[in-house]
Order: sequence, then C-alpha cells, then structure tokens
Amino acid sequence: MTEFVEGWTIVQTLGEGSYGEVKLLTNRNTGSAVAMKTIDLAKHPNVVKAVRKEIIIHKDLSHPNIIGYYGQRQNDTSVYIFLEYASGGELFDRIEPDVGMLPGEAQKFFQQLLSGVEYLHSRGIAHRDLKPENLLLDDSGNLKISDFGMATYFRLDGRERLLENRCGTLPYAAPEVLLNCYAYAAEPVDIWSCGIILVALLAGASCDVTDSARESKLCKSQPQDSCNMEITHDSMFDNGYSFSQPTQIDDLLISTQLLLSQPANANTNCVQRLVRRMTRFFVTVNVDQGAACLIEIIEKLGYSWKIFSAGVITISTLDRRKSPLTFKASILDMDGRTLMDFRLSKGCGLEFKRCFIAVRKELNAIIVKGQVSWSCVS
Repeated sequence: MTEFVEGWTIVQTLGEGSYGEVKLLTNRNTGSAVAMKTIDLAKHPNVVKAVRKEIIIHKDLSHPNIIGYYGQRQNDTSVYIFLEYASGGELFDRIEPDVGMLPGEAQKFFQQLLSGVEYLHSRGIAHRDLKPENLLLDDSGNLKISDFGMATYFRLDGRERLLENRCGTLPYAAPEVLLNCYAYAAEPVDIWSCGIILVALLAGASCDVTDSARESKLCKSQPQDSCNMEITHDSMFDNGYSFSQPTQIDDLLISTQLLLSQPANANTNCVQRLVRRMTRFFVTVNVDQGAACLIEIIEKLGYSWKIFSAGVITISTLDRRKSPLTFKASILDMDGRTLMDFRLSKGCGLEFKRCFIAVRKELNAIIVKGQVSWSCVS
C-alpha cells in the first residue's frame, strides 16, 4: 500500500483499461473509500479529448442510480478521476448463466436502471454502453450506472441531433448502431440495451440482434458526429474492460476494513481476511500442482493459455458468438492453502461465467468442499 496524498492510501488496483488503471483509495482516519481512475497521458496523449468529455458529462450528473463523481486532478503525465466506490459489487455478479435471478430481484434492478436512464435522457445524455458489467451496486444493493466513456450529449438547449459514432458492446447494441448506412436516434439505443439487460437478468443470457444487423459489416473507423455540441471521441465495439468502472469489493483478496483496522505490522491470517467471490475457490493441492492441473483442463477444453507472470495463467478462447474471450486465473498460496481466482479480462461477462463453470466442473476432484456454491440465489 502506498500513500497517494496525505491521509489517502492506494490499497489495491481494482481493474485495468486500455489507457490506465482503476485503484481503490481509502482514508486511514475515516475509513472512507473512493475509486480512482488513472489515465496515463504520457503513453496515450490521443485520449485527452475523450477523457475531458467523460469528465464534463459525469460531473453534470447527480442521481441515486448513477455512480457519483467526486472530482479530478491532473499533472503533466496523468489524469485522476475520483468516483463513488460501489461496495456492493457488480450487478453482473448476481446473474447466473442460463438461469438469471429471481423475478422480484430483476424487477427491482430493472426499475432502478430505467430511473437512471430516464434521468440521463432528461439531461440530454445518452450512455451508449449499458450492460450488466457497467451496473454497480451500493452497500444497500441499489443499482448505480457507471462508465461514461462512450456517453454523449444528444440534446442541448432543446435541440436534438442524430448520432453517427458506432460504439458500445455487441450483445447489447441496438440494430441501428450496427448499421453504418445512417445516423441513429440516441434514446432508443439505450432503451434497447435496457431490454437486453432485462433478458440477461431473467434468463441469464443476452439475445442476438436482428438478422439484418448481424449480417452487416461493423464500422471500425468511426465517423465524427455531425454537430458541434459533440466533443470528439473515437471509439469502437469493444468487449474489453469497462475502464471507468470501479470493480467490486469482492475483487479484493484482502478486506480493506481489516487492513485499515490493523497496525501496519499486524500478522493477521490472510485466509480469514479473504473476501468471498463466485469465481474463486480453494483447492487441495499446492500452487505448482494446481497450475499443472488447470493447464491440463484448459487444453482438454480446447482453450489456449500463456503465462506472462508467476502464478497467473491467461486463458483465451472464442465464445458462442465466435468472439474473443480472455480471462485470467491467479493461483496463490494463502497461509498454506491454495486459492484459484478467476477474473474476466476481455469479452462477454456471461460467456466468461460459462467457461468458468466448465473449468470448475473439470477441477471438481481437487476443489475444497463446503465452499460457497455457484448459485446466485442464497
């Protein structure tokens, strides 16, 4: 842990993006936590306008179902954006593949989603990348819309415009966004995404777009929107990181609260501080044996793999849509017990869960029994 500014400590990296990282900051005096998005301008000077656009939009928003914006700092090499930390995790983590969740839960989340989207549209803003991975939960389980990297103004001073940029995440994108032959209205594309999210909540799967859209060629070089109220933002279809999204508390291997409450030299048992997470389990073998077993299973399932750093296996495959899917398995020694921790790197979240289930099934013989079951219904 390192101190970012006086009193605020960087506890852990929560996620990575194309242009930087998201880190968790905690205040040692108050215990408060914020998510800090860091953009490396030295390596990516071309994103300055896109980052400025995201800041302008996010600071203009205040709604109980939208992740809070706290401010930003900038120096010669980096921009820091400070966001509300959603300690309840991602809505995505509540969805079981091919099952979904209980209808009552889905109704609550969907109503909160629509409330947030209605507010955005009332402010003349289209999100353009609504998906379960971009919907977070606070400590009371209330939904928060996050990640405004693809958002844009479509209405200003009562004047509306059509949009032209092809952006979003493929399974949740409206058919008109996939077609590059004409501009599209802003509000309907967000509503379409909300409908696909509802399907995912109830069925644990997203549905395909129309045949005409699926057969069209996707636009990879983006035309600029035709109105001056647009702040230039180049984007393309990308199922990768939700960069401005703070990852849930379950992504921490060690509980922040316990870290804050313990002296710096305290020898607290790591396993006791471990936070439960669906895609994490202990195994009965040591780290090296666990890695060997996992690699054998990966090859059996037809996935490819690489090791870029010790204890971390990067796994790649194609999902059911033949789209790239990449996830990582970290194999760690936690006070003499071996932990396998799986996390999505790039691709559809639900497809990642399906692959995880397949891997876990094959590893069942060495998984420590009596752990948290996969089912999202507790």
